[in-house]
Amino acid sequence: MSALARLRISGLEGLVWILRFYFSWWQRRPFFFVQSSKILSVLLYHLFSFLSTLQLFLRSIPPHRFDGFLGLSYLGCLTIVFFCVETNNASTRRARIRRNST
Repeated sequence: MSALARLRISGLEGLVWILRFYFSWWQRRPFFFVQSSKILSVLLYHLFSFLSTLQLFLRSIPPHRFDGFLGLSYLGCLTIVFFCVETNNASTRRARIRRNST
């Protein structure tokens, strides 16, 4: 396996562990959630757990076939995390406005 392929795999492992930590931290703070964000965060946590097991297959397949897959995975992860954070911020802002208006 080439050094570039090992770097890609270690980068994917790092992303999976960072996202696992982020979602486990996020789930310990339930008052920041709206219901849809809770469900989405749990689904994403299980998705990234699945991706960590998928790495076994990535190690056995030539890395040039997965260039597009990995790029889309990174982009998709960032988009979903951004969506969750923005949903969380909007719901917190609405709750603060409601609390201050009464």
